[in-house]
Amino acid sequence: MIEELKFYFKNTPREQILADWYKSQECDNVGPTVEYFIKDNSLRFELAELYGYIMGALETEKDYLVKYRLQDKLKAIDTLLSQLPYNTKNPIDTYKQAIK
Repeated sequence: MIEELKFYFKNTPREQILADWYKSQECDNVGPTVEYFIKDNSLRFELAELYGYIMGALETEKDYLVKYRLQDKLKAIDTLLSQLPYNTKNPIDTYKQAIK
């Protein structure tokens, strides 16, 4: 894809690039911005990593009170993810399926 873009910019007249850019403006408000999408997915995957760490701690923890607190943290992560806008595929669901 990068090579195609390089080719396009190298071989297309400036006027055509500007015309194509103008046509693409109708797509500007279709969904999340690229910046938002990257930050959102980054947050989701960081939470999934934390979720996996907590799941590992739950498997080895013997203290009931600590287990209870860890389970509360898992519920909080699930709640946070469910409230994020642009609810893309939840990485925690993927994680849960992988450990089954």
